Amino acid sequence: MLSTERSFEVLEDDAGQRLDRFLTARITSLGRNLAGHLCKDGKVRVDGRRQRKSFLVQAGMLVTLLDSGLGDAQALVDLDLNIVYEDERIVVVDKRAGVPCAALPGREGDTLAGALLARFSEMSGVGFNAREPGLVHRLDTQTSGLVLAAKDQEAFDDLRAALSRGLVEKRYLAIVPAGVLPSEGTVELPLEHDTRDRRKVRVSAAAGARPRSTRFLVLEERGAFALVEASATSAFRHQIRVHLASQGAPLVGDVLYGGIPHGAPRHALHASYIAGAGEKVARFLAVSPLPDDLRLWFETASLFRAP
Repeated sequence: MLSTERSFEVLEDDAGQRLDRFLTARITSLGRNLAGHLCKDGKVRVDGRRQRKSFLVQAGMLVTLLDSGLGDAQALVDLDLNIVYEDERIVVVDKRAGVPCAALPGREGDTLAGALLARFSEMSGVGFNAREPGLVHRLDTQTSGLVLAAKDQEAFDDLRAALSRGLVEKRYLAIVPAGVLPSEGTVELPLEHDTRDRRKVRVSAAAGARPRSTRFLVLEERGAFALVEASATSAFRHQIRVHLASQGAPLVGDVLYGGIPHGAPRHALHASYIAGAGEKVARFLAVSPLPDDLRLWFETASLFRAP
C-alpha cells in the first residue's frame, strides 16, 4: 500500500477531543489502539510537536499524521455513481446500501471514494486524507442516501466549516417500531464514542461528550412500524441511530443498538435530503426518495405484528 503524510485542521466542533479520538474520527479504518501507538511512536504531530494520545486538541491546531502505512483510495471505474447534484465545485451522490464511503480493513477497492476518484480525478489530494478524497462527510456502510463531496480543497474547507456552524441541513428517513415516538419532537442528548466497544457511540453526561440535537417527525405508521423523518445539522457518528434508540425506537434491523431484524434488508436508514451553502460555495439542495429495498419492505409491514 502507498503511504502518505496527511494533515487535519481541528475545527471548533472538534475542540476538546482527545488526540487519539480525533484521529479515529478522521480516518474511519483507524482504531483507537493503533491511533495510540502512532502517537507513542512519534507518527503524529500537533502544530509540529509530538503529543500523547490523551492530548486535548483545540480549534485551529493542525494535526499531522506522518508515514503510517495507511493506503490511499484506489480509483474504481466499475462502480456506478448516481449523481443527484453537481456544479463546478461540489457533487452530491446517492450511495446505495452496502457500499462503504471509504476503505475499510480488508476492503481496499469497492468504495464510494474510489468511484468518485475515478470520475473526478481533481479530487485527488482533496479532503482529510488520501483514503477518502473529496468526502465532506460519511454515511455508515449499510446506510443509503446522499453524500456530499468537494472537487477542490477550498470548497472542502468551506463546507466543513459550514457543517460545523450548522449551515448544512441533513434529513434522514428511518423505520422504527410504531407507537413509541410522539408525532414529533427533539432529542437533545450528548454523545461520545463507546470506550467499551469501538463500533458504537453512546449517550453520555461526561465532560468530553458532544451536545447533539435530533429533530424527528412521524410521517406514517403501518402495522408494527413507523416511517420517521429525522434531521440534524452537525451530526455525530451514529447520531440518528443512537438518539432514536435512546427513545425506545431503535431502527428496525439495527441490532447494534437494540433493533430487531424483523426481516428488514438492513438497518432502516436513508439519507434523503441535504441542503446548505458556504461562504464560497453556492447554495445547493439534493433530495432522494426512500430506496426500493426499504420502500417495498415497509409496504408489506402490515403483515408483521409487534413482538
